[in-house]
Amino acid sequence: MTPRTGIRRGVTLVELMVAMTITGLVATFVAGWIVHSAKQSAASQQRDDREQELSLLRSELFQDGIRGRTLEIGRKSWKIARGGTGGEPDTVEWRIDPPRLSRGTTTRLGSDTLLEGSIEPKATGLDPNWDLWTQVDRNFDGLVDPEHVSQLVRFELRLVVRRHATPARRSTTDTLLIQVPLQGPG
Repeated sequence: MTPRTGIRRGVTLVELMVAMTITGLVATFVAGWIVHSAKQSAASQQRDDREQELSLLRSELFQDGIRGRTLEIGRKSWKIARGGTGGEPDTVEWRIDPPRLSRGTTTRLGSDTLLEGSIEPKATGLDPNWDLWTQVDRNFDGLVDPEHVSQLVRFELRLVVRRHATPARRSTTDTLLIQVPLQGPG
């Protein structure tokens, strides 16, 4: 039997090196794309979580405003009565106490640090040329006087918060303005 000529067996060292280089480049690009996608997904998830937290905060404030009866409102707190179990009203208090905003004993905006906050009431039947707090807080105790509570139609909650830094972004400071209607019973 005669050996066949022109038949190659295996690959040359150069061919093997070229194939390994191409495979390495493709693997590097794929790994980079996977890492980039994971970072983008994590950043997107954080944005979604924060937006959901802010949406929940707005919803809670809105529901308390239209379903609750304002008992007391001050520069840093808002106390309401809402229908509770057994006919007894539940008293709920929102408090601005940096670094936290709380509703009762539960902290809100847990993903941020509250730097400062204030409540600015909006009322009907008062002189628009004068400072509202001067008109509704005659004894200067930081609370709206009881005779003016019924004139309040809404308030503006102003919060300055610091978003915590992550590996993908720096710490930033945001100002949130939330309008809260006061249309509750009573």
